[in-house]
Amino acid sequence: MGVVESANELLNADWKMIIISLVILVVALVVIKEFYNKFIKLFNIETSSMKKERERKEEIEKINEQLNKQHEKLQSLSEKSNAADEKMERQISDINTLLKSLTVASMRSTLWRIHSESTERNYITKEGLKTFMECGKVYESAGGDDIYHDKLYPDIMALPVHNKDGEMTNDE
Repeated sequence: MGVVESANELLNADWKMIIISLVILVVALVVIKEFYNKFIKLFNIETSSMKKERERKEEIEKINEQLNKQHEKLQSLSEKSNAADEKMERQISDINTLLKSLTVASMRSTLWRIHSESTERNYITKEGLKTFMECGKVYESAGGDDIYHDKLYPDIMALPVHNKDGEMTNDE
């Protein structure tokens, strides 16, 4: 039998029967697969693909647990950091308040000293006036003002300005 004869036999084949046979074969494979799956479930048999799927799910669960633990740690650290930041801000504020009150006290002392010395000798030097004015600005910016404008400043401004030797200056 040659190639031509085999081709002729194939063309003369009953195509309806071939198609029906293929359909039956496909249906049989589907039924066998379903039977196989039910058999596996009924007897609780674990196939290699089922084992891999189970192991993959377990691994994913472990990773999720680790991620949740890390998230909780991160949240705890964030809360501690926020608390530390708030504490530091309060401490900085307390330090600023203390520095302002120390500055006010120091400047008040310097202003009174310059005032006392200058009114005692009935004049102020150019350097003393400059120091008095600079201390007055610092005193005010730190929050002091209780006696500066009402008493010290008017008294100092009423005094004549002399040089270091006590001689009157020409800058007036």
